[in-house]
Amino acid sequence: MSTRRSYAALDGLRFLSAAAVIICHSFQDVAISGGSEAERPLNALIVHAGRFGVDTFFSISGFLIAGILLDERASRGRVDLKRFYIRRTLRIWPNYYAALLIGFGVAAVLGARGAHAFGYEPGHALFVLGLPKWLLFVGNWGPAYAPAAVAVLWSVCVEEQFYVWFPLALACVRGPYPAFTPVALGLLAALASRLPQFSWWPPYYNTIGHADNILLGVALAQAFRWRPELVKGIFSRAGVAGELAVLLALAFLVINLTRMERLAYGRVVTYLGSGLLSTCLVGLMAFGQGPLASLLSARLPRALGNLTYATYCFHWYVLPPVWRLSLILNLGTWPAAIFRAAIALPLSFGVGYLCWITYERRILRLKDRFTSPQP
Repeated sequence: MSTRRSYAALDGLRFLSAAAVIICHSFQDVAISGGSEAERPLNALIVHAGRFGVDTFFSISGFLIAGILLDERASRGRVDLKRFYIRRTLRIWPNYYAALLIGFGVAAVLGARGAHAFGYEPGHALFVLGLPKWLLFVGNWGPAYAPAAVAVLWSVCVEEQFYVWFPLALACVRGPYPAFTPVALGLLAALASRLPQFSWWPPYYNTIGHADNILLGVALAQAFRWRPELVKGIFSRAGVAGELAVLLALAFLVINLTRMERLAYGRVVTYLGSGLLSTCLVGLMAFGQGPLASLLSARLPRALGNLTYATYCFHWYVLPPVWRLSLILNLGTWPAAIFRAAIALPLSFGVGYLCWITYERRILRLKDRFTSPQP
């Protein structure tokens, strides 16, 4: 199987996921206000949609990266770790470290004057405790000690840690279906970390507690290489009914998220449920033939989907001026949030496009030099 297999609708799904995150961050004051009884379901749907946007990103990454590694191992007998790490470095590091430079640079220049607008606590902890963690891609462990624009990169840290350990785990496992072993062990660790006796340990930002989506994406990639016709058949026959069922289940989970996580085993259910549903959505977009898959395969969603990494890294720099403008206009809570989302979405993707045309596509061309040759 070729490592260059293309799943067109997954690019469009990336766009939807990034849009959900930006809309969620535009509605932060709606989350704080709570809203009336009638508003709460819609409030929860919008505010928590960003969480499931990130979860879907994780499932996409697990599915695609595992597929590349499994195809290379199947065709060549091994994975070229050096080439893989260089390709991931070229993809991840430029935008990530540029976002860090801007965020901590603004904090260093503005100090306390910029604390409110850019969301950080001024002081030595920001640079002594925070900066080294983020430079090493471990900012998602423990207190963030970072500007808000940098703190949103916790999910990039999770993915970077996955890029480090998963190829190594794959290299250590023998057998025709090597990904199933690290997936099983990882899921057991993730489930155990969310049991009630570990309620003091917040799982959301750390790699173990929030591993379900990536691991189930990996499992889908391995299942497809184990029984390709069966997996394709399941998702291709699902059609509009499968897409609708997954979207309705996601909406139910999002709306009831806070209530469910108050239960004794609530976090076990919600995290695993998110992993299963987002991975089903990835399968429907990769192999399905429903209307949503067709829509997301169109040129515009795919083009915007290719801009999502830079858009995600820099979208929080768009929000403070947009937020200030909404305050100046003195709009109500919901009108202000809708106004911010309507402005922040195109501006954020505009920033992503500027990154693409100025440096990102030039750097990504270098990846071709480190693509494993076909046998």
